[in-house]
Amino acid sequence: MSPTPPFRRSAPTLAVGLCLTLAACATGGTGPSGEDYPDLHLRYADIVLDAPDAAARLARRIETTAVEHCSRHGARLTPAHRRGQPQFCVDGVRAELVRALPPTLRAIYDEGRRSRSARGAT
Repeated sequence: MSPTPPFRRSAPTLAVGLCLTLAACATGGTGPSGEDYPDLHLRYADIVLDAPDAAARLARRIETTAVEHCSRHGARLTPAHRRGQPQFCVDGVRAELVRALPPTLRAIYDEGRRSRSARGAT
């Protein structure tokens, strides 16, 4: 009998505690004026994790979540000297989302990334 996975497939949300290394970690999770950084949530309950396209759908969901989060909160999350580089926020949020994935989901994401690399996709 295999051990129970560290997540429930029916869980509607993976709540990720956002502690971006962009500035939040150094200040205990608050911005320069003391405001809290916005919560970051990755929803994946609708993705069938055993499906052949699960890795691709998870990667798209992570990318979409990062882009949407940065479009709403990028000015607060991005250091002033990087604000002309919108991808800086997206890269940081994407990294935090991936880092916070449960091991089983991380394995699915990593396998999809290796598969995309083998096919020459970016």
